Amino acid sequence: KTKQEHFDAQNSVVLLEEKLKDVTTENQFLQNVVRKECEERFELTEALSDARTELLELKKPLGGYSNLPKGSRKSSLSSMNQYLPSPSQGPAQPEDATTKLPLPTNSVNLSYNGQTSRKNSDGSVGSDRTIDAEILNNRKRIASMLGRFS
Repeated sequence: KTKQEHFDAQNSVVLLEEKLKDVTTENQFLQNVVRKECEERFELTEALSDARTELLELKKPLGGYSNLPKGSRKSSLSSMNQYLPSPSQGPAQPEDATTKLPLPTNSVNLSYNGQTSRKNSDGSVGSDRTIDAEILNNRKRIASMLGRFS
């Protein structure tokens, strides 16, 4: 080999080593991003599970599900499930910026057995229609958040 070929080969090796270093650094960065995204998705999945559990408690009839006729149990669950996103539906469409604002959590007071006592700012108890609208809004916000992160 000539000196020029040897010099070109050394330059190629140096360039390839630099490229390998850059690619390795980028790989480590992307692995960290994926790890963080997985952790965040896990936390969101746990939060969704907790929210679903809380929702079931909020929707539970006073006497529990065992006191309901079989047909009404199914209709109660299916009416609730229509608002929850299923994995087959894919990511939910994000809503406008105003619905992404956090709602105050002190508007719901849960007792030990899962019963709720919701009070408006004036101290009066909220109507079922208002409560249902709040629940639906929270479901949409959760679905929107999950759609953004999945």
